[in-house]
Amino acid sequence: MINTKYLLLASACVLLSSSSQASEAENLTFSYSGSPLVNTYTYTTHTPMELEPISHFNSDNAVKLAAVCAVGGGRCNGLGFGDNPNSVNLDKNLLCENDGYVRSCGYGYVKDSNSLCPYNKSYFKCRICSHECASGTLKACNNQQIQTETSTNDCLETCYQCRDKTCAEGGYAASLTSCQNGTAFSFANKTCYKDVSDKTCEDGGYKSDVPINNVCTAVTYCNKICHKDCYQPACEEGGYKSAVPANNVCTDVTYYGRTCKTDCKQPTCENGGYKSGVPTNYVCSPVSYYGRTCYQNCYQPQCTAGGYLDAQPSGQFCTAETYFGRTCYKQCCDAATYKYDESNCSGDTKLAGNSCGGKFDACETICRCYHQYAKSDNYLAWGEECNAKRSFTWNFDIPNETYCANSCASLPVSFSYNGRNISTTFKYFVPTEAQKNSPETVVTNCEEYKEAMLNPEVFNIRISGHVTCNEGISVHSDYMADKHIYGQNKETDILEQISSKPYIIQGKNIILSNLTIITKSDYPDQIYSYDNHKATHIVVENVDFYIYPNAYDDLFFTKGDNNIYLYEQHVDEYKYFNGNIIVGPLASLHLKKAEAASSFRNFRRASIILLGKFDGDEYLVRNFTPEKLFIQGNNISVNEETLNRGTYYTEYFDPIDSLYFADGCSSIHYDITRTSHRTGYRLSVIADNSSVSSTTSLYLDDIAVGNNASFNMEKMNGSRDEGMKYCVGTKSTLNGRSISSAYAGKNMNFPEDNYDKLFE
Repeated sequence: MINTKYLLLASACVLLSSSSQASEAENLTFSYSGSPLVNTYTYTTHTPMELEPISHFNSDNAVKLAAVCAVGGGRCNGLGFGDNPNSVNLDKNLLCENDGYVRSCGYGYVKDSNSLCPYNKSYFKCRICSHECASGTLKACNNQQIQTETSTNDCLETCYQCRDKTCAEGGYAASLTSCQNGTAFSFANKTCYKDVSDKTCEDGGYKSDVPINNVCTAVTYCNKICHKDCYQPACEEGGYKSAVPANNVCTDVTYYGRTCKTDCKQPTCENGGYKSGVPTNYVCSPVSYYGRTCYQNCYQPQCTAGGYLDAQPSGQFCTAETYFGRTCYKQCCDAATYKYDESNCSGDTKLAGNSCGGKFDACETICRCYHQYAKSDNYLAWGEECNAKRSFTWNFDIPNETYCANSCASLPVSFSYNGRNISTTFKYFVPTEAQKNSPETVVTNCEEYKEAMLNPEVFNIRISGHVTCNEGISVHSDYMADKHIYGQNKETDILEQISSKPYIIQGKNIILSNLTIITKSDYPDQIYSYDNHKATHIVVENVDFYIYPNAYDDLFFTKGDNNIYLYEQHVDEYKYFNGNIIVGPLASLHLKKAEAASSFRNFRRASIILLGKFDGDEYLVRNFTPEKLFIQGNNISVNEETLNRGTYYTEYFDPIDSLYFADGCSSIHYDITRTSHRTGYRLSVIADNSSVSSTTSLYLDDIAVGNNASFNMEKMNGSRDEGMKYCVGTKSTLNGRSISSAYAGKNMNFPEDNYDKLFE
């Protein structure tokens, strides 16, 4: 609110007003008093106004000075001196006009909406018009725009609203398909594409057409048939040959631009006018014809051409031979000198001296074929004697065929017989520290197992779970050397082969531990085989085997509780001995049936060496048949014979095999259909200080009992014509009979006083 205090007027009419108050009253009434020269005007309807500094107000609220006119001058609405100012009415329009406000603007000017007259807002002031268009409008649209609406500016000029053209409105593409090419460029503030065309096969890396003399693989690319992997086929792809095979002739044929060969064949000898073979009783000149040996110039030679005679000389006998169809003669001998052959020298005699034409000039008495062992040749020679030779020998050849390619451990074995110390050493593979500490490869299926077996960098192979192979590993490879195959629990970690093909494990220097091996292969080498003339035992530690009796694998049980479970197999009972088994002193082996059955065939082995615990199902243990059996320990039973203590060795005799003897003797064959057929032990040796008991009903041939040893058995006599032969050492017993001195048993064919020489 504006307060007015005092205004001094000298012969004038003074009008005071403010914009805020001018709008509140239609008329302003002023009063005055005092001397005529000094008049005081009071704003009658409001409180007095104080004039504040103009700078304290904004332009709208600032105090404005009214126009000043001389009283009586004609511009104060007839107000003169002496008139009552309380009754004066001021003209608002006049006030606006007096302040310079107008109702219209001239050319180039426009109403200034911010400068309206405070007394009458229809009055205003003018300002120069603006040629600028309003925001969002332009005076003209460019060629990348389209006009939408129009408007005017201050100067009433036309302005335009514009929008950007679309790619299509510009004649371009807004995007490309995956099967189009085009050039991207900026248009109307966006990316558009021009020069749009469909992609060709070449754009996809393909060919539009098949190159000449090529074949390609058809492929659909952007709705086009294109071509890839183009190549010129080799002759072989068309069933032709690219070159003429050696010693062949062929017909040329064009195949995709190549000259190939077809109808290739090797010409026969007859094609060249030759013979493909030598006619009977003819000789021919060989000739090579397209790789074939053919013949020409054939003829039948005379006896002399072969160094023969056409006839036998008088007083001689000759060997008649057929020479190219002719009877010819050679090796003519004096008939009076050379007169002995098998027709007049046989039985207990033998042909001797010089020979000619198959006959000899002498015939002399001979020993039997089995008299081949001299006393001095072996440590123990015994049996029937002829010409200082005996029929049997034993040289303490304990089987020891293990072989180690890299590192080995040794298991020494020794015992005493007749005052002499006998020793041997069994060797078996042990891994190096680097192999033991090498990474573990865990396999859960057969493919992983085979891959590990064939990897020369892998040593430790752990079987996890039940790994089943449909067939064996039949590749011989040194990569399969040095392997430790094992599980964590043999009850759950199993390696099984279910086919009849051999070899689930194959290599040398193999260790098996904490595992179950199952193979139903009926091959002799069911588990293991390796091409090596030296036997390499599988080292076994706490393993169960499920196999057929004819498994011939070499197994060295070094420690742990081991089992062999046998499947029933009804095949030929008489088979060759093969494979070796060693049970070390820290190991146990149990022989059991894998399935319920009435009987099993014998479990045969070339050698069985028992140094640890051995037992099993009664029938199997009773028929655990080795060719060579070595037992050392206490209370171990095999084949109804029990080693109570000490060392026991025996060699098996099976007459199904042919027995070949030295000195050119013929072989002796035994017919298994004959009632006299027998199998049994050729020699059983009980070492010094040992004790063996037996209830066997098998054929027992010969027995040697060492010093201070005993052998008690139920059956003493064999079934051969000469009967059982036995010899015993000093202070030994045989069937409970005490022997005070060295004694040679019946049918030994040498006197008792020669007994000591038996062991020289």
